[in-house]
Amino acid sequence: MKRIFTLLILALLVLPQLASSQSLSNNQQKKILRQARNYLYAAEYIEAYPLYKELYESDTNNSVYNYEFGICIYEGSREKLNSKKYFEKIEELNEREGKPELFYYLGRLYHLEHNFLYATAAYSTYMAEGLPAGKVGVEMEKEVNLYILQCEDGRDLLESKGQILESMHKQSRNVTKYQTDSISYVTLENLGEEINSSFDEYGPIIMDNSEVLLFTSRRGGSTGSELFSDGQYYEDIYLANFQNGIWAEVNNINNTDYFNGAFVNTNDHNATVSVSPDESELFVYTKSQCDIIKRNVGGEHGTWLSQESFSENFDKAGVRISHVTISPDLKVLYVVAERHDSYGERDLYTSILQDNGTWGELQNLGPRINTKMDEVAPFLLNDTVLYFSSKGHSSIGGWDVFVSHKRDTGWTFPENLGIPVNTPFDEVNYMIAHDGSKAYYSSSREGGYGGFDIYTITNSEVKDIEDIEDDSTLKKVLIVDVFVDENGEVKEDTKKALAEAQAQMEENPSWTVKLIATAPSKDGKDGADIAKENAEKAMAVLVDAGIAEDRISITYNSSDRIASNDGPFKANYEETVYFGSDSKYVTEWSQEKKVKPLLKYLKEKPNAKIYLSGHSDHVGEAEYNLTLSRDRTDSVEKYLKDNGVNNPIRKEYFGEAVPRYTVEEVSKDPKNLIYNRRVKIVIF
Repeated sequence: MKRIFTLLILALLVLPQLASSQSLSNNQQKKILRQARNYLYAAEYIEAYPLYKELYESDTNNSVYNYEFGICIYEGSREKLNSKKYFEKIEELNEREGKPELFYYLGRLYHLEHNFLYATAAYSTYMAEGLPAGKVGVEMEKEVNLYILQCEDGRDLLESKGQILESMHKQSRNVTKYQTDSISYVTLENLGEEINSSFDEYGPIIMDNSEVLLFTSRRGGSTGSELFSDGQYYEDIYLANFQNGIWAEVNNINNTDYFNGAFVNTNDHNATVSVSPDESELFVYTKSQCDIIKRNVGGEHGTWLSQESFSENFDKAGVRISHVTISPDLKVLYVVAERHDSYGERDLYTSILQDNGTWGELQNLGPRINTKMDEVAPFLLNDTVLYFSSKGHSSIGGWDVFVSHKRDTGWTFPENLGIPVNTPFDEVNYMIAHDGSKAYYSSSREGGYGGFDIYTITNSEVKDIEDIEDDSTLKKVLIVDVFVDENGEVKEDTKKALAEAQAQMEENPSWTVKLIATAPSKDGKDGADIAKENAEKAMAVLVDAGIAEDRISITYNSSDRIASNDGPFKANYEETVYFGSDSKYVTEWSQEKKVKPLLKYLKEKPNAKIYLSGHSDHVGEAEYNLTLSRDRTDSVEKYLKDNGVNNPIRKEYFGEAVPRYTVEEVSKDPKNLIYNRRVKIVIF
């Protein structure tokens, strides 16, 4: 089914727990299932949840109950990852038949976990096997193709920044610290349940020497006490004061005298938008348009003047302004608008104040900034630095925060703020406090109090080892590449690197080390097995030096050097195409991202030789897996030839005989199974 459900607030963790069900008769199960499905199809997840829970507890191995219970939790809960075990149970039971969206949901869940490789494989399987027919299928294909591209960007980001996630240190319920390099840290702090609720909070604005916080909330107790169509209350603006190091005295602005009647929340949507750098102009969203509230700065909070309509400056048919940020001199605007010339649904535009006091025509910032997706929530730090959120560019999922710098030639290509600021969830409303001490933004990341929560981001740098005594529990993963000589002994350069790692680990008890080894196949022995032995030799050096084994991890792979009758060849170009479970198809994403660059390379290498090796996982019968690995190899060969490749191709297929990860290793971490479903392409 297409993703058109309305997201309701389903606090699964606080729902009354049902007692373990007694055995249900078949008639009882049919009756409960029928009722549960009625609720599920109507997107009434709170009502469906206890019924599916009862069915699941009556038979935890029923694949239908697992499937539909998983959908109920995923679609209705803020804690979507709680649904994963139910979908994975279906794979364990090997009962995927009749569950077309299984791999869509697995893809989404792996994606949200930063598990981009597994997400791509699950998406690919869904594309090959689960797409519905007709218009819905076309729309879903577009959606999933976008997710696959986001996963590719996510994998690129993890290659360069993955150690940041591994360094995560949870200092408290609300504070998480990440080490970005040897001396720098990023601290993310959830503003806590004083500010954040089980509903959405977003749009933070810091005022009055960082002593006042204005923000938008969808919590209960809104002015009109009415629910909007998405199941949350209408937006209201709230205020908090910074006292004794925390945000406190949180109130609906209607219950304060902050604006002295110049602005009040109404029964409609009322939301924070932005404030000018001198805090003399506050932009708010009300009655489906942007308004402005000006104040004479002076006294404790200055004097607020009556609100004025702002969007009417750009009133034209088909134009809708939803966000505004203004330059320090109050003469340049950057706005979010939907117009006939938008590249996507919402684009960023600029307008310049004219000599007569009116705003000039909106100018689209162009395709360097705007994409076919949404661009929202701009924040102009100064005349040359613009932050905004986008679902396009190199987003790793949902809205990510980007920054662009204005040069003589225009705005630079937007740069993703990366991990840990961005996640596969949504991040919006990024803004930096006027004193530059920290940034504020809203994120729907896992582990919050509701949907969107407000967080602060603080960058810090440690220059001396004495300065990090209180941070001795911070985690860091050291990387050592393992090399051995022709006799299989650890090389001196590797021993030196191991000694350096040992010294650092002795000084920092929470640090760990990852040993990475690769090796070619030799004398009939797979390169991965040789690499494993080499990694274990390096591990032994550290263990003998007193480093505990649980602080050491190893990664090993074959370098896939292959010998032929013409003598040994060293690979000049290598690529691996991974496949979904039980699938033989080269996905459109693999064609675009994996094989097309290879085709370009081959155009300049007409005499190059191509080697294809097909592999499968160990699930199923060995004979079937052998055939499947052959079909995968044939599929890659066909794609190459269909695209004009005439180079000689040598093919082999091994079924489950040459896995990258053994059955024992997969049993310890089932997610490694995907690495065994592959076709290796090597160009000599």
